[in-house]
Amino acid sequence: MKLKLFYLPLLTAILLAVIPTAFVQSRLPNIVIIYAYTYRDWVIRALTEDLPYDQFILQQIAADKLPNNEPKNFAALGFLSLSHGGLNASNHEGLDDKIDVVSRGLLGLTVSCARCHNHKFDPIPTKDYYSFYTIFDNSHEPKTLPLLDPKNAELSKWEAETKAEEQRIEADVVKLREKRFPELKALCRTETEIAKCLHSVGSG
Repeated sequence: MKLKLFYLPLLTAILLAVIPTAFVQSRLPNIVIIYAYTYRDWVIRALTEDLPYDQFILQQIAADKLPNNEPKNFAALGFLSLSHGGLNASNHEGLDDKIDVVSRGLLGLTVSCARCHNHKFDPIPTKDYYSFYTIFDNSHEPKTLPLLDPKNAELSKWEAETKAEEQRIEADVVKLREKRFPELKALCRTETEIAKCLHSVGSG
């Protein structure tokens, strides 16, 4: 037990290093991934509870497809979803990122190199890359994130209130824009006035 506790921080750090959240933070330092901690906590809990390795991998790739799975295990999907693919990147970048995370993290191979050409050193053809690509291209993240603890009624209530408040603020912003834009536009010079001003400056 003491040995496991000694190596736990190291094992956790190694696994989480595969996930590109550090890359995201260095590329887009102002981006905050609100629920990233749920994946970190799931990894730590899985290691402390000695979750079998096959289940450890399955949960991180297909937690939402496993029968009778506990909602708390949906956090394991952070292995795939915590990528820069959802942060103003193109769909292709997101898919490439997922392929890279799975192949490096679970196979020890840089399959992403085969995106444009057959791998120069390992037997990884472009065909294998796009086999991966097809799988992830047919997988879609839900617009509404699942509750990891559905029994937490207070959390559900808070999220509903937060969403309602966000909608109210967005509506207020739209109204303010509609009201202020004509007012601000009226303060600006017209094209004719600008032309006259430039002409007078040039004449002087």
